[in-house]
Amino acid sequence: MVRYLKMKINSGPRIDPDQLWEKVRLYSCVSFDLFDTILKRNAAEPADVFSWIEEGCRGRFPGFRGKRIQAEQEARAASPYEEVTLEEIYRSYPGLSPAEREELADRELSAERLFITVSPEMLLLYRRCREAGKRVFFISDIYLPEAFMTELLSAFGLQDCDGLYVSS
Repeated sequence: MVRYLKMKINSGPRIDPDQLWEKVRLYSCVSFDLFDTILKRNAAEPADVFSWIEEGCRGRFPGFRGKRIQAEQEARAASPYEEVTLEEIYRSYPGLSPAEREELADRELSAERLFITVSPEMLLLYRRCREAGKRVFFISDIYLPEAFMTELLSAFGLQDCDGLYVSS
């Protein structure tokens, strides 16, 4: 399993920060998508985080992975917006008490903290943009809360930006 995960994480073409710099150097503003660009999950697929949570709950929430995926699908179907919030997802999760919803949402954020890492190549590009005085913005179309995204940016030394836009 570890070998498979490493293969998936390291797959795809290598990013050359110098080539990217040549594409953005003439612009005064640069925006970075957060997930799968400057931040990455060390998982073969995003839902693997849910498997990890389920294992950590030691049988308290059997079938968590599938139910969490289904809850997100139901929240999206019920929402008038393209993106939903983590809170809306857990409200769509069947049979949970408010305390269990909060516990699982907290566990999910904790798991994300463990799985998420920064792309070294994109970090170099970000730093080069800041050193050149460019305005830098981060955008994301994910259900994670803005405060959590701000925390992640800070943890990876990306807090010096001109704006963060999170669709949720």
